[in-house]
Amino acid sequence: MTKWKILKTLARVLTLLKNNKKPVFVMSSALYYSWTKEYFPEIYEDVKRMNEKNRIIPVGGMWVESDVIITPSETLVREILYGQRFFEKELGNKCWIGWLPDSFGFSSNLPQIMKESGIKLFVTHKPYWNEYNKFPYQVFIWEGIDSTRIPSFNIIGDFAKTGDAWLTDYLLRLLEQLESWSKINNTSNIDRYDNSKYWEIQLLGAFHDVISGTITHDVHEYFSKEYKKVIEKLSKEISELLINLTGNFKGLIIYNPLQWDVTDVLEIDMDPQYVLDYQDQIILDNEKILLEATIPGNGYIVIPLKEKEEKNHTQSTEQVIENEELVETKHYRIKSIAGASSFPSWTAKLDTNT
Repeated sequence: MTKWKILKTLARVLTLLKNNKKPVFVMSSALYYSWTKEYFPEIYEDVKRMNEKNRIIPVGGMWVESDVIITPSETLVREILYGQRFFEKELGNKCWIGWLPDSFGFSSNLPQIMKESGIKLFVTHKPYWNEYNKFPYQVFIWEGIDSTRIPSFNIIGDFAKTGDAWLTDYLLRLLEQLESWSKINNTSNIDRYDNSKYWEIQLLGAFHDVISGTITHDVHEYFSKEYKKVIEKLSKEISELLINLTGNFKGLIIYNPLQWDVTDVLEIDMDPQYVLDYQDQIILDNEKILLEATIPGNGYIVIPLKEKEEKNHTQSTEQVIENEELVETKHYRIKSIAGASSFPSWTAKLDTNT
């Protein structure tokens, strides 16, 4: 439906521009230009010719008009990176006009991102929508959180008035980090990784009506399926990279993508046929364990797996606990009923001094 709306809009605009010398048309979203090139190549050639005459001007510099509040920071930067890269390659120039007339709020780091991307002027309309706190300016200077300043303009007039996106953003950044480590450590034969197919879905999902949830049921279903497929593929690729990075190690690999060491208590889902060869662990049930570990920054630890021995082939190692207090650390306390060999109660402890 959206592609046909783009076709109808451009067909009417091109007719208008050919029959009149004065009008100038602006259109945002590199994705719309990309769709036009792919599905309507003749229309796209007319668009390029009108662009050369400055009659059709791309604005925004973004892949789509994304939300800029709840969109993850890396995804927001990639929105402009992919958009500006497309416009420069296809039309010869980057956009210099920022364009977000319908965004649900504005991030304070946007002036810096726009200015570093070649945007010289920002255009919007949304501040006029507040019926209680009237925005007093039409032309103003927007100063960002880092003191970057960008001239801004409010259009006068009336306009027609979650979680998967964050997970995908995190997985993409993790994937690219591991790809870099694989190249540095010569554990990959791939000359150049290309994750654009994943990023393009993520960037489209950051469209302000999609990421905020103000979409139709059909659109929601589409993105739910797309995100599910992308998350599964990213998880698989990340696992393969980690295995290659650790020399095809067979066991549990815990990776820390942060730049500093992390010590934490981890809950691990286990295959009931295996056990971890690790001392500091607590078995919650047949498929879950707790362990406390320190993982180095930008590094990993590996824990071997062993097949679980059959009870009738080996001497039982279970110990009957007579005391009520079983295990206590600064993070948690576990109690057991006298005479039991399982863990019926779990109490988390909060350190109020930190």
